Amino acid sequence: MNGKKYNVVLTEKEKVRLKKIIKSQKNRPRRQVKRAQILMLLDEGGRDKPLSQAYIARRCKCQIGMVCRVSRQYVLDGIDRVLTRKIREKPPIPGIITPEVEEKIIALSQEPPPAGTLRWTQRSLGVSAVERGIVEHISAPTVAKVLRKHKKKL
Repeated sequence: MNGKKYNVVLTEKEKVRLKKIIKSQKNRPRRQVKRAQILMLLDEGGRDKPLSQAYIARRCKCQIGMVCRVSRQYVLDGIDRVLTRKIREKPPIPGIITPEVEEKIIALSQEPPPAGTLRWTQRSLGVSAVERGIVEHISAPTVAKVLRKHKKKL
C-alpha cells in the first residue's frame, strides 16, 4: 500500500481532462495545473508499482502534505473539488450596503448639498447618510463604491 491511506485510480475521461489542463497550462491557474500533475502521478491504474508520495512531491516541486491532501480530496470529494476552489456559501461578514441603502444614498446625492458647501463630497454624503439614519456607519470609500456602481459623479 506504500504507506498511503487514499489510493487514486483515474478513469480515462479524467485522464484526458487532466492532460488537457497540463498541456494548456499558460491559460490556467498555477494551482490547478500543479494539482493536475500530482493527480496524474498519483494514478495507480496503469502501474505495477505506485510512485511514492515523496517522489511525487519532489517531481512536482511541492510538499508531501500537498500530495496527501490532493489524494484525500480526490478520493473523498472527486476530481472537481481537487481542481477548483470551494465556493463560500455566504460572506464572512454581512454587508452594510443593501440595494435599499444604495438607493437612498443615490437619492441623497441628488438633493442639494449641506448649507455652506457648493457640492457633495464622499465624506459629507457619508456623514449625512449616518445623520439621517440610512446606515449606522459608512466610510467615504464605500460611498465612492456605491456611486461608481451606479455611474454617478459628485
